Amino acid sequence: MGRIDKESNIPYYLQIKDILESRIKNNIYPRENLIPSENELSIEFGVTRTTVRNALKELQKQGLIYTEKGRGSIVKGSKIKQSLMEFYSFGRRFKQKEEGEAYSKIVEKKEIICPLEVREYLDIKDEDKIYEITRIRYVEKEPVMLEISYLSQMLFPGLFDNDMENFSLYDMIEYSYKKNITKGREYIQPMISGTKESRLLNIEKESPVFLVKRITYSGEKPVEYRKSIIRGDRYVFYTEFS
Repeated sequence: MGRIDKESNIPYYLQIKDILESRIKNNIYPRENLIPSENELSIEFGVTRTTVRNALKELQKQGLIYTEKGRGSIVKGSKIKQSLMEFYSFGRRFKQKEEGEAYSKIVEKKEIICPLEVREYLDIKDEDKIYEITRIRYVEKEPVMLEISYLSQMLFPGLFDNDMENFSLYDMIEYSYKKNITKGREYIQPMISGTKESRLLNIEKESPVFLVKRITYSGEKPVEYRKSIIRGDRYVFYTEFS
């Protein structure tokens, strides 16, 4: 299982970090599972809890573990790969369970007068009402994405009567409202997380995230504007060429 060499010039905490990293990579500590507590590890290696804590901090810097208050240190799941060459839907993709157990939770949903920023993307009048839907997307019980969607109330009457946690929003648009989704446009930029999104995504404040803005069209008509805050430690975007 690994022992530290107390005759070595390598600091104890780095030796422990290497041993724990090896256990993670060899699935001795499976992803999304707790690793032993600081107290258990300090007893195992015969060192202080401070030494163990420093080792865990190194693993956290490497993106191998994260912490939850009241639980402890948890092994992170693998990164979710997303192609920039295709139009994707979290609900449609993950109902096939490609990346493990996935689900959504509605944080808030409300009807509002369309704000200026959204108005220009949805091409609607300033006095029109819209739906604002805030959701958190989970993969393997870990929050990975915060989404805020805006849709016209006129185009989608009674939208809140649908089950938006268990069904894809795009399925509702196409099957319930008979509007085929034909294309989308996205803008992706790096940023650091603020207080609210850090809390909802269970990450440290000022963590690296992606801000993704999307306009979805039916024909030439924009039907949804969406802002997504996506964890940089869980997602990687890629493209292909030949």
